[in-house]
Amino acid sequence: MGASLNSLRRYRLFLTLLVGPALVIAIIVVLIITLFGGDGETDTTADSTTPTATAQPGTDGGSTQPTTTPPTLQVLPTQTPVIVVTPTPTVPAEPTETPTPTATPTPTGPIEHTVQPDETLSGIADLYGVSLDDIVAFNELPNAEEIFVGQIIEIPTDPSQLAERLDARPVALTGVVIPSDGLNVRDQPNTATSTVQYVARAGSQLNLTGVFEDIDQIRWHEVEDGNWVQSQYLELGATAAPIPDAPATGTSTETGAALTGVVIPDDGLNVRDQPNTTTSTVQYVAAGGQQLNLTGDVQEINGIRWHEVEDGNWVQGQYLELGGSAAPAPTPAQTETATPAPTAAATAVATEPPSDDEITAVVASPGGINVRTEPRVPGADEESNVAYVAPQDSRLELTGENTVVDDVTWWELEDGNWVQGQYLRFG
Repeated sequence: MGASLNSLRRYRLFLTLLVGPALVIAIIVVLIITLFGGDGETDTTADSTTPTATAQPGTDGGSTQPTTTPPTLQVLPTQTPVIVVTPTPTVPAEPTETPTPTATPTPTGPIEHTVQPDETLSGIADLYGVSLDDIVAFNELPNAEEIFVGQIIEIPTDPSQLAERLDARPVALTGVVIPSDGLNVRDQPNTATSTVQYVARAGSQLNLTGVFEDIDQIRWHEVEDGNWVQSQYLELGATAAPIPDAPATGTSTETGAALTGVVIPDDGLNVRDQPNTTTSTVQYVAAGGQQLNLTGDVQEINGIRWHEVEDGNWVQGQYLELGGSAAPAPTPAQTETATPAPTAAATAVATEPPSDDEITAVVASPGGINVRTEPRVPGADEESNVAYVAPQDSRLELTGENTVVDDVTWWELEDGNWVQGQYLRFG
């Protein structure tokens, strides 16, 4: 019994070892056929490549075993490949931008126009669309009809340019001298290298061009005659108060009739070589209260009446008491006879000339005295030779040398300059 049971166990083990691997191999074969054996369908058409078994009659009248006809290989027609052309995508053209026209820049300043032949100022104004009056004012043209070929005319391109130029243009004004001892009028706007041309008396009016310069914190104004004065000594915008001519007493005021005049301003009166204040030169200063002998010839220039003095010079009538005479000097006692004040001729020579040992003199003129490099007063068309101005009561050292020029005695100073003797007090 035990032996049979062991035999049975061995038999089962044998089957397991034999069938198991065979079953695994079969499964693998089926998988391979399934994966690589086609689509699994059988072609049943006459052109099938599957061999056909045909029964052949036997010689004994009976049927023989079927012979196998070798399979016919079916050649499938070669399919012509269709070439599909992939169209190249069309890139749309970028739109062309329309160029923006460049605007003509507007000039920031005036345009310079050179006058061509046959051009007129009105035609130039029409060319630029600017009024004729604006062009005349912008260029300070004295006459719109007088332009010349090659002349450069500036054309304002904006109204503000005209306004700016007009605002910057010097405006003429007047100034009245403030200091009681007068004001030095110099040929340059400085006190270092300039030369005093004349002394403007206190209260006198100077006509200024409006041009000024600030030098070392001092403002200098240009006078109409081209000279310069310091602003701090002027009352700008003021005018000298006119003094009406007084009627002559016992003397005809007709032109050509001689008369007298007494200087009204206390600080004296400039006596000039010509009847004007622009091109004339101050010859001397007549003291306040001094009597001048006039020829009677009168010239009225710019509303100012000028009287000719006997010595050929000129003075302004509003500063004279016409027909008057110098006031008599006060007497120490009522019983004494009044002594008349010295006349203009007497004041011309204040004292006797100094002796050899007297070589000093004191300036007697209220406005000071011009100290000149030569013993003469230059004409209007010559340069001034004023070296400096010696103030009133200043003491001058003289060499003792003197000379007479045009009936005027000139004295030499120790520094080599010259002064007129009628403005000196000797002793």
